Amino acid sequence: MKKVVRLLTMGVVLIMGLGVFAGCGGKAMPYNAVMYGEIYTNRTWLQDEFYEANLTSGSWSSLEGEYVSGELYPLTRTKIITDSVEYAEVFKDFPVEVNFENTMIVIHCFTTSSSGKYEIKDISVDEQTLIVRYKHPVSKGKNTPNASQPLTKWVIVVMDKMDIETAEFIFGN
Repeated sequence: MKKVVRLLTMGVVLIMGLGVFAGCGGKAMPYNAVMYGEIYTNRTWLQDEFYEANLTSGSWSSLEGEYVSGELYPLTRTKIITDSVEYAEVFKDFPVEVNFENTMIVIHCFTTSSSGKYEIKDISVDEQTLIVRYKHPVSKGKNTPNASQPLTKWVIVVMDKMDIETAEFIFGN
């Protein structure tokens, strides 16, 4: 009887283990999309002039010495970068080499007090619009406060080059 229970237990554990490994294979995102969602790190890659010229409403401006608002500062901004000229206007540094023959970068900014990381939840194309649904990853430990002063924060997606006209980013867990 003990032998049967052991065999059944081992079988269940083996099946569960195989399920975990098969399920954790990390499915690739469509269009080979990779999000760089560490928003404080992302800021260090941007040209200072680009950052200040593209602030969003409610964000702190070090040049103005105040929080900005008004029609010059929308709630969000999105930019599609498809060539090295645009790239040089936006970035002073980037962790990966980008070949604009077959790759593009889509960046999206918004004002937030969160310093948390972001990741792609889903990505699709509807006619000429790229739709990126993104979220905060599920915490694997204790939830610790991650607030900062309201700043313009950027998420960056590197992906296959596509013929799109606009990109829409939708946040939600």
